[in-house]
Amino acid sequence: MKKISLILLSLSFNLMANETIFFDAPDGTLEICEIPSNPKILSDNDLDDLKKLCRMDFYNLNEKNKAYAICPKLNSTNPAVNIYKVEGTNQMLAKEQAQKNICKDSSLEAKYKQSISCSYYPSIIGYYHLSEFLKGPKVPAAAYRTMSKSEHKKITKVGVAHSKGLINTIWKQFDRWENRSSPSGKIARLFTEDFSQIAGALSDNPKGEKKYTQIMGLRSASGSRCSYEERAKCFKENPKTGYTTLSNSKDINKENYPLSFEDSAKLIQKLKDISEMLIMDHIMAQGDRFGNQHYYDYFFYQTPEGDFDKKKVKKYINDVERKVLVFKKDPTKEIPYKSVATIPVLLMKDNDCGVIKRNVVKDNNLVAGISHLDYDFYKKLFELKDYMQSYEGQSFFLESTHFTEKDLELVKGNLDEVVTTLASRCQKGQLKFDLSFKDFFNGKDLTKEYSCLL
Repeated sequence: MKKISLILLSLSFNLMANETIFFDAPDGTLEICEIPSNPKILSDNDLDDLKKLCRMDFYNLNEKNKAYAICPKLNSTNPAVNIYKVEGTNQMLAKEQAQKNICKDSSLEAKYKQSISCSYYPSIIGYYHLSEFLKGPKVPAAAYRTMSKSEHKKITKVGVAHSKGLINTIWKQFDRWENRSSPSGKIARLFTEDFSQIAGALSDNPKGEKKYTQIMGLRSASGSRCSYEERAKCFKENPKTGYTTLSNSKDINKENYPLSFEDSAKLIQKLKDISEMLIMDHIMAQGDRFGNQHYYDYFFYQTPEGDFDKKKVKKYINDVERKVLVFKKDPTKEIPYKSVATIPVLLMKDNDCGVIKRNVVKDNNLVAGISHLDYDFYKKLFELKDYMQSYEGQSFFLESTHFTEKDLELVKGNLDEVVTTLASRCQKGQLKFDLSFKDFFNGKDLTKEYSCLL
């Protein structure tokens, strides 16, 4: 039984430790998965998520005697290696059977994506760290991983044989590219710097999410269907997406929006979600957001003491008679509430088409229209700008995401644009910090001071 062969701790940028996990591929290649450690960005729970990801052995039983099946992604547009959890007492036999069935009946745990077509793996990792720094919309955990070229070619062969349509075309392109004897230009992005292995982002696969069609820009204000190229414009103009409210100067309060507890909570959450999504997508030069938005259902509640919070619906049971949320895994843990509502909360899970593609949010001037924002998020943008100017911050993003120097300069430039635009709007009285649940429901704290320049 082979397990993870070695854990290496390397000290870098201000003595923050990186953990590298090594795997023995069947052809003798030593594959790696990197777990960056940065307490300014990653919490202990984040590190646990990354360790769980990075300990997925593509070939052998892991330290918990669990096996994972690997199969080509056969749906949508961009190729990937899908990693599945298998069930059964004989894990290796179950793995072999799942791979013969092309893994479709197993539980999809993670995806391993490379830089091909519009996909760019540093974007996937970059979004994760950006979200964790800003405390913005949830982004699946993602880490840098390598894979033996000969083992990946086996996946590509199955992908070519069993896929159809556009993804089949790109699997064939992948097959041509990874067989090049001397890759260069964008083809070189598929590989590690020495071209000895495939390089990519291993990311967690969310479960139970729903498509957030209301904010996708699929319909115009008149209700007609929008083409792919028109979606950003339709998002901007259709009142149902929330952008027309976000760009309106009218204060977000109960006087202007006399809604029920549930509808009020949905309004605030939607405006928080789309404002932060647009800002993150501008920073990361996202080219494929509209049509790729998802959400989880959450219980949003007010406690008897007047505080506000939210919990994932799939983890709790709402005991309406007793007015408590009961934790499913441990029913002794209960949360009493005064009011409760079920609301959608954004999940940004499709983040591969960033950094090297067209910046759709920037091209449509969407950040310049933001008139409402959460002040804590605004402050985090200034902190990020300072951090990205520091040696520590630049080193972290270069090493953890595998950005090129050019990528980093692009992202820093986009961040500067966002901060400059929002600060200018704030100074002109065009940006209001009124996306607080507490302020909306309990009335704004008039003693709280807001600064435009931090």
